[in-house]
Amino acid sequence: MEAPFGLPRAGRHSGFPAKWAVLAAVLLSASCTPTVYKPDVERLSTDIDSATKSFKTLVANNATHDLADRNKGFVSSKARLAVNPDCAGIKQFITEQNKCLTTWSRFRQNPPTEPKPSCAEPVPFAPIPSKLQQCGIGMRQGDRFVPVPVATAKDAQNHLRLAEALAAYAAQLGAIVSAADGDQLEAAAADAGAAAQSLQDKLVAGDPKAKSVDIGPIASFIGTGLRLALEAKRLAILKNVAGRADPVVQQASGQLSIFANQLYYINELEPAFDAFDKAVERAAPDPSKSDTFPARVEEATAGEQAYAAALAVTPGNVFKAVADAHRDLVAALDDPSRQMDALKKSIATLSAKAKALADVLKMSEAKDKSK
Repeated sequence: MEAPFGLPRAGRHSGFPAKWAVLAAVLLSASCTPTVYKPDVERLSTDIDSATKSFKTLVANNATHDLADRNKGFVSSKARLAVNPDCAGIKQFITEQNKCLTTWSRFRQNPPTEPKPSCAEPVPFAPIPSKLQQCGIGMRQGDRFVPVPVATAKDAQNHLRLAEALAAYAAQLGAIVSAADGDQLEAAAADAGAAAQSLQDKLVAGDPKAKSVDIGPIASFIGTGLRLALEAKRLAILKNVAGRADPVVQQASGQLSIFANQLYYINELEPAFDAFDKAVERAAPDPSKSDTFPARVEEATAGEQAYAAALAVTPGNVFKAVADAHRDLVAALDDPSRQMDALKKSIATLSAKAKALADVLKMSEAKDKSK
């Protein structure tokens, strides 16, 4: 019986070693497989980028709302504001630093005529001392200073970097499936490994209790892949990168989902409900303002609908969809049956949720600009 596709049958006496028959089978079976995933991986990468852009919007809006919430607390409690006592020596420190830098500047310009400064010579690349950055507004309670830090400022920046790292990793998945030749694929694989490691680092920075995952040297796998045909090589690298990075993607998505909801409560739900509640109060019948009553009812109804629209979106679900889609990508790459239906469904879910969140944030931004 002849071998399929006109290839000689492998065997001890065929002159066609079995290992080459296996390699030929791998090439034939894998040569078209990654092409099937290309549009899905590219769409997944785009949708993750959309989700992280919405997260960035929430973070950008958060600082203003955090400060507003803190200041409302000051006003409502008629707090006696104060500066942290630890900042008492800051003014003197700044004055001394200015004097030192000035005297050294003069000495460098006129060394023969200027005496050598008595303070330490400034060194290149010296940072601003951390103690200058720890000063904030608090309030006095009797003789005691009570710090009132802005709620989520540092946490927001840590999670912003985590979101950016997730988007960078997703972009490298897109680069892997789009690489036109072996050199581009090798570069994309190396960048994907670095992006996955960066995602792990940012995850730990955002949540020190996060479980450490050994991603391993992804680049070390590349050498064997480069001996295969481009598409077989692409599939092997994509499977390796996504499989190793998946535990980190799951944790990072989970952490972002928690913080995204927290920001959404502060930035969107609370203002939307406050506006709705106040509009209803203004809509109470008033005989002296009967001519404006219909307009006030319309305003209350608009507030009701705006709050309902904000409530219809849960940012945390967007990042759950990110985790689900990435998990289904790994499963589809690992399963010979290529579970494409599950992958396509999860990516479609992610697309819909990411778009819904982006739409709500755009409407909210437009409303703020119109005020």
